[in-house]
Amino acid sequence: MTYQQSLDYIHSLQKFGSKPGLERIRRLTDKMGNPEKKLKFVHITGTNGKGSTAVMAESVLRSAGYKTGLFISPYLENFRERIQISRSLISEQELAGLAAYTKEIIDAITRDGYDHPTEFEAVTAMGLCHFARQKCDIVILEVGMGGGNDSTNIISGCEAAVFTPIALDHAKWLGQTVFEIAREKSGIIKPGCPTVCCSGQSREALEAITFQCSNQQTDLFVPDISNLRVFRADLSGSQFTWQNYCVNVPLAGEHQIQNTITVIELIRVLRQRGWDISDDALLQGIENVKWRGRLEVTGEHPLRIIDGAHNPAAIEVLSAAIDKFLTGRRLIAVMAMSLDKKPKSCVAAIASRASVFIATQVRGISGALPAEDVARLARSHCPEVLFHRDTECAINIALSRAGEDDVILACGSLYMIGRARGLLTK
Repeated sequence: MTYQQSLDYIHSLQKFGSKPGLERIRRLTDKMGNPEKKLKFVHITGTNGKGSTAVMAESVLRSAGYKTGLFISPYLENFRERIQISRSLISEQELAGLAAYTKEIIDAITRDGYDHPTEFEAVTAMGLCHFARQKCDIVILEVGMGGGNDSTNIISGCEAAVFTPIALDHAKWLGQTVFEIAREKSGIIKPGCPTVCCSGQSREALEAITFQCSNQQTDLFVPDISNLRVFRADLSGSQFTWQNYCVNVPLAGEHQIQNTITVIELIRVLRQRGWDISDDALLQGIENVKWRGRLEVTGEHPLRIIDGAHNPAAIEVLSAAIDKFLTGRRLIAVMAMSLDKKPKSCVAAIASRASVFIATQVRGISGALPAEDVARLARSHCPEVLFHRDTECAINIALSRAGEDDVILACGSLYMIGRARGLLTK
């Protein structure tokens, strides 16, 4: 199987949809020799901030000298981003070999009359297999969507479970309220598995998390930020003091301060479990973290920013950043949305802050809202609204309309900004 054939095979599994539950992946990893039982994990769930928290935790652990595995979703520009060893993407050859191996097992499973695994289940199993083969010291494992019924919850335990902010998202699968969603995500909490929760968690979500920790008789750690002092927060990152730490984080946005404190609390928990992580490794790992697509400045004159905010909670954070960092500057927004992400409120928030709004869409992605519909939602909020179904053309329109002092913002869909990033980096 070639690399392209492996991608074609993996994406062909989309037809089996999204099916919560662990029965299929248990059968799949069992046939692989249970690679998850040979590894140690930090398991991360939440609605927003999972990726930023995951890469920051990985950076710290790598700075401490550990061989890390990193499993994230979705990817931005390259599918291989989903499976990384010490921040090196899985090679094309390794991915092709894993896909062929996984297909062979899945074919045998289905011949025996069992349900076909989904795409995410197959990719999760491939990642676990790769991490075990590479003998990772620890794996940072980001859930796909939920928690208890998420494929990543095939693991029987972890060094720590981490909760980033939880908001209304994926309600069709996870629940109609924040409490219900948090209760589902709390399924990753297991006996003997300490839990770290971000400081800004909502009351409803924290209630569900606290209940599950009590039920599983495990400790819950929530950082106290009463002594937080922020000295700088701009598009280049933040500098702050918390407890005894003076921290420089290169990720833009005040929300990244919360994510950073969550990681510091996580490292404290890991130290209690015997992991050797010095303060120097902690601070160096945070300072050196790299994470694309989140308030990322890709160029100047005009200022070009991409952000993967794609649901109301994330758009609220992005809007706050626009108000703080870009006040008084002419904003040209390029935006794509999905049907299931409450696009009306998301589009309104960005369009009302833009001088020019260019709607687009991601072709080939199920559930993508047509560009014409995105534009329709924007028209009552922005003086000039355009649309183009092709993302490259939409970005080129933005570039042609922007002066040197203007700002181009691409947001609303990780798939779209992944395609836009190369154009806005040139």
